[in-house]
Amino acid sequence: MITGGKKWGDRGFYVLPTVFAKVDENSTLAREEIIGPITKIIRFETMEDLLEKTSIKHSLLPTAIMTRDVDKVNHMAKKLRYGSIWSNWCIVRDGFSIIHKIDTFKITK
Repeated sequence: MITGGKKWGDRGFYVLPTVFAKVDENSTLAREEIIGPITKIIRFETMEDLLEKTSIKHSLLPTAIMTRDVDKVNHMAKKLRYGSIWSNWCIVRDGFSIIHKIDTFKITK
């Protein structure tokens, strides 16, 4: 964990936004949905490695791809099995109200 993980506020079960880095792609953390302001970073050296390891399980969850190479993003977006795929961007603020703004960036696969 590189940030967050602490309780937020005096009531309820809220946690501060939390980021996990160096997550093993076979771990429960990588494979299961976690409800809350939590994200995980899984790093891959090659596109082939990424496609092989992430395509093992279908996921309806969103994912973000961070790269300088637009061709790589286009190639991976066609191959990955995720609900939404963002390129060099992801939703990081004000929850539901921003969800409709993403329509501007949608490309049907």
